[in-house]
Parts: sequence; structure tokens; C-alpha cells
Amino acid sequence: MASRRLKGILLLLLLPLSLFSSELDGDSAYALRALYNGAIAVIASQVNAAPVDLNGVTIEMMNEEGNEYLISFNRSDISRFKNRLSGEKGSWYQNIISGAVLSVSPLVKTALSLLEEYDYQDALLDGVIDIKFEKPIRGRDIFNILFAGNIDNLNMVMTISMLVTKKGRPPVVFEGQLTGEGDRANRLMRITTDHMTCDGRAMVIKPMEIKM
Repeated sequence: MASRRLKGILLLLLLPLSLFSSELDGDSAYALRALYNGAIAVIASQVNAAPVDLNGVTIEMMNEEGNEYLISFNRSDISRFKNRLSGEKGSWYQNIISGAVLSVSPLVKTALSLLEEYDYQDALLDGVIDIKFEKPIRGRDIFNILFAGNIDNLNMVMTISMLVTKKGRPPVVFEGQLTGEGDRANRLMRITTDHMTCDGRAMVIKPMEIKM
């Protein structure tokens, strides 16, 4: 189960980094930051020695080929991610494992620091992110990507439909499609936007190169 979770969730880290836009108003910018912080937390929950479940988050493999994954959010209160990542309210075994992971995982520490600003129900996530890879991504590929920089297999298309609700404010909807291409020689992931909207308004997003 843990290896299956790893296969699709790695690319969530890249998604929010490609969306920031100076054109967004205050509420929309807050919503996008919450989406980013929540996605980082999901990454941290899976890419470590002891994967943990986060409230309202599920990850499904959509076909036997292993090249399509669906990450679903259902009224996911990102403030509650903190307890799960830090090992609170878990069994004694989970607490020990989480403590060990925290001591060696910069990503978990980063996620926890990003989540510090949120109190109960400050930001809720609903929606889905569908990830389709050009080639199947197997367990060994994930470790090659993480530790050997072999990112040639990361050619993929991500389709998002996400609603972010800030406490006391109307929800903000992000929809669109992103394309990613791995460049092993330069250890880069190139992200381009085929189409992206915020509450139905087109967002102009420049292509990005993310160092792996």
C-alpha cells in the first residue's frame, strides 16, 4: 500500500509551485497558498518511512498499467494535517515512527511550518487532481527519481478541479490542466499550462523550470 501511494503523490509537489500569479486578489491568493500548503503536507505524509493518512485525502490507482492516479480531497481541513504529521493522537508505535521521521525529513518539517498559520477550519480543500504519466511509474522508478535524478519518466498531464474555502469567505475554484516533462540531463522538470482558471477567469502563467 505504501509503495502504491508513492507512485502518484510525488508530482503533487510540483503542481502548486506552477500556479502562483500576481494577478490574484487577496482571497484568491490565500486560497492558492492554502492549496499549495495542503499539497506539500500530502507529499510529506506519503514520502517518508511511515506514510500516514490525512483527513479527507484518498489516493487511487486508476488502472493496472500504473500510469494514472487520482488524488481526492473531501472537506479536508488542512489545520488537522499538523496533528497527523507530528504524530499526535496516534498509537504509541506511530508516535515513535513519526518522531524518527521528523528527525530526518526536511519535507515534514517544511510542511509543519507551512501549516502553522492555520487554525480549525481556516481552509478546507475539496476536489480532485488526476495525474496521467506517459509511461507507468513503478515503485523502483520513484526511488530512481528521488535519489538518482532519473526523471525521464515524469512526462505527464495533470488535470485539476479544486475548491478552496476560507473561513467566512466564499469558496474559490481552480480548474485546468498542466503538462510536465522531465529533463534528466539538466535535472529539470518543465511545467507548462495548457489552461488554468480561477473562479472561471483565465490565469496567465509563465512556463516554469523546477530543479530536481
